[in-house]
Formats: sequence, structure tokens, C-alpha cells
Amino acid sequence: MQTSQSNGRAVRGTLSLARPAASLHMLAYVACPIKQVVRDHFDALAAAHRKSTGETLSCHIPMGCHEDDPYEDLIQVKTIDELPGVTASVGFGDFMTPSFFTRFVAKGCFETAHRGEVHPAFSSSGLRDPEGWYTPYSVWAHVLVVDLPGLAGRPVPSRWSDLLDPCYADQIIADGAHHQRFAQIPLLHYYRHFGEAGVVQLVKNIRETWHPAQMVKSAGTAASKGASIFIIPWSFAHARRWPRHMRLVWPEEGALISPMYAWMKASASAALKTVGQALVSEKLGRHCAQAGFPSLNPGVDNRLPSDARFCWLGWDYVRTHDTQKLGTLTADISENAWLAKGADR
Repeated sequence: MQTSQSNGRAVRGTLSLARPAASLHMLAYVACPIKQVVRDHFDALAAAHRKSTGETLSCHIPMGCHEDDPYEDLIQVKTIDELPGVTASVGFGDFMTPSFFTRFVAKGCFETAHRGEVHPAFSSSGLRDPEGWYTPYSVWAHVLVVDLPGLAGRPVPSRWSDLLDPCYADQIIADGAHHQRFAQIPLLHYYRHFGEAGVVQLVKNIRETWHPAQMVKSAGTAASKGASIFIIPWSFAHARRWPRHMRLVWPEEGALISPMYAWMKASASAALKTVGQALVSEKLGRHCAQAGFPSLNPGVDNRLPSDARFCWLGWDYVRTHDTQKLGTLTADISENAWLAKGADR
């Protein structure tokens, strides 16, 4: 198995980064905080598989968060034979676009790696693909943390729609993104459920955008600059024991999620099925859950509140909208609203 560091240098195995994608058993794009544990998981799988079968599993997991990707043009391939056996990704990027869907997905080129039950917390989320083409295995989730004294008599928000109330003007700290001011997940959800006006109103209520690590450090202190509500990834929120004046709020609609998913070529070989099963396994699910990325595997203790639910865009919406274009649109709407807000001050 080949793995790499952020400089692209191979550090194990003999697989060259120039190796054609079609020769890979798996290409896995993984959320940055869990790349190392996923790589270790598949290193161990590859070693065990080689020992028992003599066959080498060729898997590539790009490391680092912003490094060059030798397979970034994969979306442009024209035939199924040019694709890896299993590909994992995060969010609403290339592999959820209408062109990819038309070219491969709708033609039945892929099948799920998991047909069993899902974790009860996901039972009402609709995240399992009803067509059995994509395989969700974990999620990147956003929840709320609230500074109770900082609310100064305002109600504690219990739903995502509550954050649109003008009473929360300048009360919200939102998650930022490295390539745009606001993280994509909340923007897409607000656009999906409340339209452009909802995105604009949310921005009006946002005081600043912070890295989640800054939220963990400064939420509920004088450094929060008067903000009392924090939209924060669960991967950060779960890692801190919050003081009594801070309340973790799991909104009634559910945590807003971006799926971590895979697709596997239909009529997969035994080796590919081994890789697919490892991706949805309880063992990897435990590693994901420990890092704050809840697993769909029903055997995993996700360490969630008892009433935890999840809310996402939905398969019907994803398959009838170009989510990449919506990502650009919502980024533009939010940035324009932010600039207009500054001009009004």
C-alpha cells in the first residue's frame, strides 16, 4: 500500500503517484483530522491481505489538507475503466455533480459496500442512498454551543431556523473556511431550506468567522467579543468539557452534515469488496467516532446525546441540483451580504 506525506513523497510501498487511477483498488479523500487513522487502518488491512492472499492492495490516501493532488483530473475521465475500484470523498464536490452522475452513477456503474442496518441516530436522516449507488460511512457535522449569560435574556436557540431571528444580530460566531469566509455546510443548508433570504439573514446575525479551534479556546470568555452562539463542527465541540455557563445544543432538526461516502464499482472483485467492507467496518467507525465524525455502522458508540439526529440536503435535492454551483452561489451571496453589512455600519 502506498501512502504519502504533504510533500507528495512516497513513504511506504512502491506505488508511484504517477500510477494510473484505474490501477488503484482505492483512492480515498478523507477529512483532514482523520486522515492518519484512516491511512493506518488501510495499512493494516493491506498487510493482513497480503499475508493471507499474497495480493497487494493498492490504496492512495492523499495526506495534508491543501497539497497538490495527482488525481485531481479524475472527474474528467470518460469510461468506467479509468476509475479506481473504490473512491471515497467528502462533501458535495466532483463526484456528486450532474455530469458525473449522468456519465456513471445513473448507468448503474456503482454499488454500495454496505446493505445492513445503519446506526439508529441516522435512521431518520435519509442518508442511506435509496438506489444503493453511494455508500455513506461517516459525516462531518455542525452543532451549536451557546454562552447562556451572553444571551442576556434572549431565548436559547433550539432549531437552526431560530438563528434567523433578528434578536441574534451580531450574536453568532460561524465556522470559517480556508478558501472562503464562511464554511460551506451551513450555507448550503440555509439556502436549501430558507432560500437566498435565509443566507443573507444568517450573515446579518454573524459577528465574525473563526477557526473551530479558536471557538473551543475562546467561546464563553471575554475574547468572544460579545457573541453568544457558536456554529461549530462536532469534531471540535465534543472534545471539550464545556463549563456550566456553556450549553451544547443539538438542534431539533439535527446536526447539519456533509457526507463522507464512497462508491464501489459494480460486480466488484473480492479484493475490492474487502476494501469496501473495511471502509464501513465497525473498527474504522470507532476511529471516526472517537475523532468526532459519527459512523453509520450500527455497532459503533458514537458518543452522541441520546436525542441526536442528523439533517442533510437529501438525495433528491443532490440529484436534481448542481451542488458545486450552489456552493459558489452561496459563497457569493454570503460574501456580498457580509460586505453590505460592513457598509451599513
